[in-house]
Amino acid sequence: MSRRTTAVVLVAVFLVLAGCSRGGGEGDGATTPTPGPNEPQRTVRPGQHGPIVKGDYSFGGALDLSGDYSVLYSFADEATSSCGKIAGDDATGYVIPLPTFKDERRFVWTAGIREYDGPGTYEIADLQLFKLQVLKDPDAEPVDYLAAKGAKAELKVTAKNSGTFEFDGLKNEKGDEITGETSWSCTEGSEGEG
Repeated sequence: MSRRTTAVVLVAVFLVLAGCSRGGGEGDGATTPTPGPNEPQRTVRPGQHGPIVKGDYSFGGALDLSGDYSVLYSFADEATSSCGKIAGDDATGYVIPLPTFKDERRFVWTAGIREYDGPGTYEIADLQLFKLQVLKDPDAEPVDYLAAKGAKAELKVTAKNSGTFEFDGLKNEKGDEITGETSWSCTEGSEGEG
């Protein structure tokens, strides 16, 4: 596995882990606060370095939510730790930066590009798998939403790792549907704040 592929996999794991944890318990140094109604969600801890994606989202249908979010791309290898390396022509994959929690709800996304050819526009056929798992609260049973027949998705990404993602047709086993859109930009050389 190449360093770049490893880095993309680590970002995906980080997104999942960030969605499962709202900030740490006593003594672990985490200061990620539970955001208030007008505060952006933070998944960045103090002292972490790397490019930060900041975005906003709006979901409709069975999941009627909107808000702001941020995701840190923290890589051990400084050579890959830049907005341009995450989404540039030489990237071997791309994980779509999406929100992982809102209030008590948790989101676990599976959304990445199968064959990333650099910045541009990608459709649902280009996604490896498009799935969203929602937990209404930390103790709830997860509900899976999968791309149903006729589902649509469009990702636009720039070389500096800013972009948009719009989708519709994610359905659970009851037929409840989620639609959504998100947009983001990437900031170089950022550090987590308390």
